[in-house]
Amino acid sequence: MKRFVKIVAATFVVVVLVVAIGLFYITSVMDPNDYKPRIEQLALEKAGLDINIEGDIAWSLYPWLGMQTGAIHIAYPEKPQLASLTSAQVSLQLMPLLSGQVEMSDLILEGLSLTLTKDTEGNVNWAGESTGTTEAPTASSAEAANPATTTADIDLNIESVSVKQAGIQYTDLAENSRIELSNLTLTTGNVRLDQPIATELSFNLRLFEGADVVTEANTKLDTQLLINQDLKRFNLANTQINLQLGGSNLPPNLPAINLHSDILLNLLEESLSIDQLSLSLGSLALQGQLSLQNFNEPDISGRIDAAPFNLKALLTELGQPPLTTQNASALQQVGFSTQLTGNLKAISLSPLSLTLDDTLLTGSAGINLQTGQLSLALKGNSLNADHYLPPQAATTATSDSNNTNNQANQGNAGWSQEEILPVDSLKTLNLSLELDLETLILEQRHINNPGISLTAEGGLINLSRLTAQLYSGQLNASGVLDARSTPVSTQANLQVSDIQVGELLKEMADSDAVSGRFSTQAALTTSGGSIHAMINNLNGSASISMQEGVLQGIDMAQTVCQGIQTVTSLGINTQQVDKSTPFADLLGNFRIRKGIVENNDLSATLDAMLVKGQGSVDLPAQAIDYRLGFTIQENLFQQTCSVNNRLEGLELPINCKGQFDTPPAQMCRPDTSVFTQLLRQEVQRKIEERIGGSVEEQIKERIGGEEGARDLIRGLFQ
Repeated sequence: MKRFVKIVAATFVVVVLVVAIGLFYITSVMDPNDYKPRIEQLALEKAGLDINIEGDIAWSLYPWLGMQTGAIHIAYPEKPQLASLTSAQVSLQLMPLLSGQVEMSDLILEGLSLTLTKDTEGNVNWAGESTGTTEAPTASSAEAANPATTTADIDLNIESVSVKQAGIQYTDLAENSRIELSNLTLTTGNVRLDQPIATELSFNLRLFEGADVVTEANTKLDTQLLINQDLKRFNLANTQINLQLGGSNLPPNLPAINLHSDILLNLLEESLSIDQLSLSLGSLALQGQLSLQNFNEPDISGRIDAAPFNLKALLTELGQPPLTTQNASALQQVGFSTQLTGNLKAISLSPLSLTLDDTLLTGSAGINLQTGQLSLALKGNSLNADHYLPPQAATTATSDSNNTNNQANQGNAGWSQEEILPVDSLKTLNLSLELDLETLILEQRHINNPGISLTAEGGLINLSRLTAQLYSGQLNASGVLDARSTPVSTQANLQVSDIQVGELLKEMADSDAVSGRFSTQAALTTSGGSIHAMINNLNGSASISMQEGVLQGIDMAQTVCQGIQTVTSLGINTQQVDKSTPFADLLGNFRIRKGIVENNDLSATLDAMLVKGQGSVDLPAQAIDYRLGFTIQENLFQQTCSVNNRLEGLELPINCKGQFDTPPAQMCRPDTSVFTQLLRQEVQRKIEERIGGSVEEQIKERIGGEEGARDLIRGLFQ
């Protein structure tokens, strides 16, 4: 037995000596650089790649199985370089490897560069010439490629990983563009499965157009990376990302984007979750959580909150011009909160809560990723729009400038022919809007329950609803603008009910000259993109009515009465006791053709008179031709200005004719022929009272049959 043990021991010593001598011979005598030509030849034959190993290859076998290389260049034959490496160093402990443990010293890669090029003819450098069909692997080959040892049996232990000065460059010569990922650096602590790995990553991403850097992003990442034993789950805890943007397409000195979160990627469950999300950009701070399920057809869900922030300050930080508003405190408290759901087709924000200073809006928003349509449905309390308008001085200056330009454009040629509709911009609109408020203040006008429903797509804008309660009345409107073809066509429908004219004038002009309940309906169409075209192509119909009307500061009946007295001297009592004119049932219907507004039935009951009107307004020619008739229905003037009963039923006309810029005193004048007739009748009446009998009989009696003389005298009274 002792002899047997000695034989075994001697054999083991001999084997160890042989292995040691073999390892010494391999590492000391054999030079791996002698095999570089063979390696390069095999790479060309098997993979179609040109590999040029410039530097020396050094290796070690025990106790570390290691390799170190110098510069390596890789390309497909007769094509630009695909990849290069300055140096690489890796080593594994040999004995632990035999028991399924992977223990490595530092893994170091320096100068790893990948260069992808597409020439002007579409040829790329990352694919070689086709060498024939590739056979599908057989079952035996598949088994050979998958050893019995699973990842769960591998105990990975790497002291550290270091990647320095790595980069990727993609050049498209046809588009004269380039994407460049440079200065990529990756460093880790001890790499072990199921244990946190301290990881730092940084790189610089630049987008070129020609030689111009249009966008640049300097990125830094710091995280605790945990890789599960099955290599299917990755947890990036306490992840911090810093992103600094720049480039000619962006304003200079932008604030950095800072992101903090916990990220979990599960390849088995096809899920990605981002928890404890915190993102800051200047004055903006976001909090939230996001998750993604099913990588093939992803479903997205999550929550995003933005604490109130100063939007003016943020815009300034983003390099935008200073934003000035009538209220200096406006836009200093802007925030939102929402739940997010979606997929590759659409993303929805519902419920959505928006804070705009003192205004709270709730509802939903969304985007259709296939059509690009934005949708917004919101309801809110009170909004003072005046707070967000430009300061009054700027508004006035702009308005004066626009008026000057419009007058210059109009000149003597009528309406401006300058295109005012941004047709190209209208065609790009793709949205659906629903907005309802409890109150709206606009240009100091208080509007209750305003609402709007609008859709726009491809140049077709449909205003299906515009409602508001203002001046104790109701406004309802709708319309369609079609910019899909030339010229642009417009259709509008308007209905106004029971607007208190007195309230309107008091708020707009600080006047109480007229009061009453005004209503109107209109259906209009036009076409064109300039004021000139819209006016000349205006067609449609409209009707107006006014009830319980009063003209303050003037007694129209008294004024007319005194006017008759002045002209006719018919003996009228002119004692005036009231300075107001009630009128009722103002009615009128209008027809519009090619910009010419015609009316034949305007009527109103004005105190003791009936007012009727007819005529036309030629908008293209900027001219008016209208006739108003005042008829005394009954002698209701008696208390203040009684008139002779002979005036009852007589129409007193006023003719208005001229251009829009004609002074009113010259445009509207009474028809004096009526008063001439009144004078003749009164002279004839007084003569008859003196001579007794009719003038006709007295002439016949005195002159007899001389018809010519009688006609001459009779003409004096006609």
